[in-house]
Amino acid sequence: MLLQEQVAVEVGTAGELVEKYLLFRSALGLHQNTVRHQRYSLRWALLGVWKSPMSEISASMVEDAFLRSRTLSSSGTWTNCCGQQVRGFLKWLLRREAILRDLSACWPVVKEVIQRKRIAIRLEEYQMLRKVCDEWVRVSMDLFWYTGLRRENVLGLKWEWIPADCSCAVIPAEEFKQGREHRQIFPAPLVEILKNIPREGIYVLGCARTPSTLNRRLEYAAIRCGVDPKICYPHNWRATCATRLLAGGVEVVQVVQFMGYANADCIWKHYVRPLETKNLTDAVNAVK
Repeated sequence: MLLQEQVAVEVGTAGELVEKYLLFRSALGLHQNTVRHQRYSLRWALLGVWKSPMSEISASMVEDAFLRSRTLSSSGTWTNCCGQQVRGFLKWLLRREAILRDLSACWPVVKEVIQRKRIAIRLEEYQMLRKVCDEWVRVSMDLFWYTGLRRENVLGLKWEWIPADCSCAVIPAEEFKQGREHRQIFPAPLVEILKNIPREGIYVLGCARTPSTLNRRLEYAAIRCGVDPKICYPHNWRATCATRLLAGGVEVVQVVQFMGYANADCIWKHYVRPLETKNLTDAVNAVK
């Protein structure tokens, strides 16, 4: 594989090289859903230089293009994700001799954006947010808080996937990012919440909802409660769930299984958020 990675590629436009990069990633067995996500991320981040020849692109041009795109998004997670994709793409180009040096090393501003960490949502914030929301938004928050499901899985969750006892949901492979069937266990508090929801229609949330609608409702709820809206975007709820599970003593392998990951890398690199000092101190002191 290392020899394969070191084969030089013909220099073309940024867009053409992104497609070659994604073909290479696909050949290594990366799932097509992930490839589509990476294509979208890279196109978003490099929109300003997409049709420019790579040989004419400087580090500052790539940085400027990324930062211009960043102003169009309020999501820190999305910005971080795209930044990571760009860095991976540039390092691949360096190994393939399409560029002479690692451009990402010259990005002090972008690296600061990428490395920024969001804090986990606290229990009292979650409880305050629930009080000011419509019913379907409240159920969305409950699903985020207790399961850490991705936004698309929360919005698309169907009653037919959930048995009568509401103990779990079996999400089909075509609906799950990893491209395999996922059995999502529901904790006891969530089971009670779901049992009290009438099984009317196809979706647990009552009808099909759009991601932008959910984002706006979460932001509006945060403003009403005095909570920072930047920590209420959907993917930070997933990060919060992973942090809570680990802080509660759940083993890493169990968190990986519960949240549907292929391995633990994403847990450590992207989703684990700093705990409050008091909670961290209590956790350390509790170890005998």
